Amino acid sequence: MNITKEYLDGISFDTVKQKYYNANKVNACLSELISGVKELLDENERLCAENAELMSARTEISDVLLSAKQNAAAIIVSANEEAQRIRDTAQKDAEELIIAAETVRCQQSSPLSEKQLAAIDDYNKQLDALNVSLATQVFRLKQSILKIASNDI
Repeated sequence: MNITKEYLDGISFDTVKQKYYNANKVNACLSELISGVKELLDENERLCAENAELMSARTEISDVLLSAKQNAAAIIVSANEEAQRIRDTAQKDAEELIIAAETVRCQQSSPLSEKQLAAIDDYNKQLDALNVSLATQVFRLKQSILKIASNDI
């Protein structure tokens, strides 16, 4: 039975002999009211239990969310640190590549290869040896000419 405002407003008892109420109707009404109040009390207990469960679940969800937020913050910090490390490594690698490219460019800007430069060095050494040899021969020729000239005099 549902106890509503309309039900309560509709309760009326007939009087018997103009002073007394009909006991059977009063007892029937009281039985209905007691039954309705018991239903309300049972529903109230059930709702309180559900509310306690919901509050417990809410607390658990809050704890999970807080933990998730903390984990997310830690992951973000870790990811930022890893990203910075990767950026630093990439920057260092880029600088090394630029230096290597500059070195290659400088080496390539010379019209002669290392092989050619080595060959030129060899020719210069041979030329120096030849010049020493020729200078020595010229010196000896001069000495010989001086000897001959001094013997003729």
